Amino acid sequence: MDQPPTPAPAPPTTQPKVPQVSVDGDTNVFLADLRDYQNMGNQLRATLVLTNNQHLIWYIVTVTPTGRTYTTEPLPTTIVLPACSTAEVIRFTCTDVSVATLPVVPNNALTLFADGVGQTDQTQNELLLLYAGEVVWRAAFGAPLRPDVGQGLGDLALNVASWEESKLGSTPVVGAFWKIGKAVQNKDPVGIAGAVNQALTDPVVQQWLAEHGVDIEAQPVIKVGVRVEQVVALDIGLLVDKWFNPDNATGMLNIRITE
Repeated sequence: MDQPPTPAPAPPTTQPKVPQVSVDGDTNVFLADLRDYQNMGNQLRATLVLTNNQHLIWYIVTVTPTGRTYTTEPLPTTIVLPACSTAEVIRFTCTDVSVATLPVVPNNALTLFADGVGQTDQTQNELLLLYAGEVVWRAAFGAPLRPDVGQGLGDLALNVASWEESKLGSTPVVGAFWKIGKAVQNKDPVGIAGAVNQALTDPVVQQWLAEHGVDIEAQPVIKVGVRVEQVVALDIGLLVDKWFNPDNATGMLNIRITE
């Protein structure tokens, strides 16, 4: 009895190549990661997320395409990266910031530069607005600036067309916080207290704060104001030196997707 012919072996299957993501640079300053991978049709996509690496300072991060960069949404050129907070010396809370959704395809590449000291006049003014917020929160509400409120201030700062003082009046919230920021830069407790109180009694600023979760009616400081003694107790000189310390104040990351 004839035996049935032995079937030919199946051809080996070729596994599709999975793109590799590399991140190199100053990871001691901030971190970048691709998360939430999803298959959309025939394309793999992921969300670019940045995180401050346990520093108590804010950063302005510039995003520059350096390869054949694809995005599924507009890629921001500049973003605000919040300061970490800490209740203990060894435990930090750092907020993740989602930048954009990127197709995970070869040669997709970005360079990210984080400036936490204000290397240009533009970034210095943007940071002054954020640290004005820090002082308002610490003096008026007894806590560091909330990341979500800082993001709101950062969004305003990144959209300022001109930092000339005469032109800031067209954006009252920016003008009010910028005035506080200049007093902070000068380490002037009297000027800070005056600028904070002027801001907190401005109806436009009050409305902006309310839109960002501050219960105006429940805050007695809105009515009684901030005293110079409260500002002095913050040790503004030490805070400014810490915020604008060149250590870990800048960093660069390169992200590249390869086959």
